[in-house]
Amino acid sequence: MPKLRQVVSGTWRKFRPSGGATDEAASSPVQSDIGTSSPPNGSTPAETAPTPPLSATDSPADCSGADDSTLVLPQTPSAMPELNAGVERDLLSHFIATTASHLVRSSSSATNPYLKYLLPLAFFDRSVMDAILSLSASQQESRHMVSTETTLRYQTKATKRLRSLLGSDEQRSSIVTLATSLVLCMTELYAGSTDAWKQYLRGAKHIIEFSKKADTGIQKGGEMRFLMSLYCFLDSATTISTCRPPLTDRFKDDETADEDSLQIYGIPQSLFHLLDRVNSLAYQRRTRVDDDSERAFRYSAQSVADAIDVQIDFGDLLDDAHSTEASHASSAFKWAMRLRLAQVVEGYDATNPAIVGSVHHILQEVDQVPEASPSQATLLFPLIMAAGACLQDEHRAVIRTRLKSMKAQHGFGRIAAAQELAERVWLYRDLEPFSSSGLPVNWAHVRYYEMHGLAVF
Repeated sequence: MPKLRQVVSGTWRKFRPSGGATDEAASSPVQSDIGTSSPPNGSTPAETAPTPPLSATDSPADCSGADDSTLVLPQTPSAMPELNAGVERDLLSHFIATTASHLVRSSSSATNPYLKYLLPLAFFDRSVMDAILSLSASQQESRHMVSTETTLRYQTKATKRLRSLLGSDEQRSSIVTLATSLVLCMTELYAGSTDAWKQYLRGAKHIIEFSKKADTGIQKGGEMRFLMSLYCFLDSATTISTCRPPLTDRFKDDETADEDSLQIYGIPQSLFHLLDRVNSLAYQRRTRVDDDSERAFRYSAQSVADAIDVQIDFGDLLDDAHSTEASHASSAFKWAMRLRLAQVVEGYDATNPAIVGSVHHILQEVDQVPEASPSQATLLFPLIMAAGACLQDEHRAVIRTRLKSMKAQHGFGRIAAAQELAERVWLYRDLEPFSSSGLPVNWAHVRYYEMHGLAVF
């Protein structure tokens, strides 16, 4: 496992709510969401004066003298004179050529919303640029191409700039502030080694709430629609780690199902957001205290099962060369949610016919997604659900091979961490199928106590 990292504390101190343990470890002590140490010795101190952020009425296009359809950007990082000639231009080049493509289901840079919306913001404001550089460095760090100190350097710079942006109400509600917070959240989340992503995700929620309350007018642009979809995606994805309801549901009513959102999710939004209901139900397990509450719980579980079984139409959004692969990836995701739902309701007995059948169907669908497919990025959750429940060595071999392929293709630390989670579960199950309490070994327990903060999505 990568060494746990801590980020600059205090950025969201004023917003930090009280929290508790996840449902998988309800009796555990409350975990801190934010690291409290200073940056490691040797990391570069961040500048304290950020570039002035976008105001409520500004946009990168406004600042360049062009409208959204004719926005002209530098073609290469070498056209950015404020970037250091060495490492910063290399990191930005890597983000443009590699990192951004691994965040979406399309291989086309022309339709990549991370390039279409984040790059103009980064060219306009240094805080977004530093966040992007930290995300790029984090991916390369997992491949041993850059040092941990490089990631921390730009992460620290972006975090300090973000703290400065929060100094006024106008800045706090800006697109730049929201983008910086979300990209820093992704840096932590995709590294898979700490739960520091929680502070940035909660902060992003407050930025959105503040901008809506202030009626700043930034809700209408393409950048904001993209950032809203990105926030909603991350909010749902992290429920797998917290086993709690998402931070908010009401923002998801404002989401638009378009090409940009499909690139973010990789599967239909409505299907992905069913994770919210499955993990909200997991949080409700503590209410099963008598016959009446048990009946109510199972009624809710059946409602979730019915929603999963609804056939979701991909529509015209998947009318491309990868539509069949995306369909199989979505089917694998549905079976993974059925498996997880069975665990939530009935427990982790891997011999449960519903769980055995789900493992079979997941691996059947995964086999239909080529390893080079953009849709492979959406298979981590199905593979880990199957890994945590499979009993056959052949299934383990298939899962291990596919996870190695994903790690080589995408390079984010969370994939290596997820593979380590699978290996630990298999090891513990081989050594002792049941825990000291007599319950089956389960992936969620191992993830919570040994790999806290890892979100498998």
